[in-house]
Amino acid sequence: MVVFYLNLERRKDRRERFLATNATIARFHRWEAVDGASLRNEDLRRAGVIAEPLKAYTPGALGCALSHKRLWDHCACGEAAVTVCEDDAIFNRHFSRQAAVVLARLPADWDIVLWGWNFDSILHVEVIEGIKQTVMHFDPSKLAERAGEFQERTYEVLPMRLIGAFGAVCYSLSPMGARSLQQRCFPLKNETIAIPGMGRELLNFGIDCVMNKHYPGLRSYVAFPPLVWTENDKTISDVSGPVPRSSSP
Repeated sequence: MVVFYLNLERRKDRRERFLATNATIARFHRWEAVDGASLRNEDLRRAGVIAEPLKAYTPGALGCALSHKRLWDHCACGEAAVTVCEDDAIFNRHFSRQAAVVLARLPADWDIVLWGWNFDSILHVEVIEGIKQTVMHFDPSKLAERAGEFQERTYEVLPMRLIGAFGAVCYSLSPMGARSLQQRCFPLKNETIAIPGMGRELLNFGIDCVMNKHYPGLRSYVAFPPLVWTENDKTISDVSGPVPRSSSP
């Protein structure tokens, strides 16, 4: 499987760490990430990326959103699904084989499937599609020290219908899904987004936040257990935005 990983030109350290951590797992192609510090609101408005200056987006979050959008544009113009990840992703060594099995079980008109999510927030899924929902909470501690164990472990993975999750650590997108996300998510605006699994609303602060608004209306799925995870370490993040927590309503 070919995987595009987003990486800033100036973050050679993250690039080298990503490739060393995930060597031999898939065919990785670097995709130039957008440096949010170089963006101007007026240019983004003219390009249809934003509708107005965004109150809750850091420059890094805006660059991240535009990076994902450019890959969506690439996917939308083609005929094949695209797999995207960020450069802090850690892959299970059986990712390519297991992902192919999951994709084969999806309906032909699937839009997006997440291979991982941020463990410091919720995962909201339909356990039995159309009938039974559940909201899962996770312990994000000790991820770093158990990354090697996660990478080597073999386990069965099932697709579940996705309602809500945070993080764009790794996902596959069909051309139809890419076109739908383009139309639904952009231009970005200051909007309050209901997160049913958290029982609260959040001001749009990042691309994964606004994606939550549209997961229920798309043919959205998530691999469970995850095949990719992230330490989601805010101290080394290039986004450094607010983090939605699952513990408080």
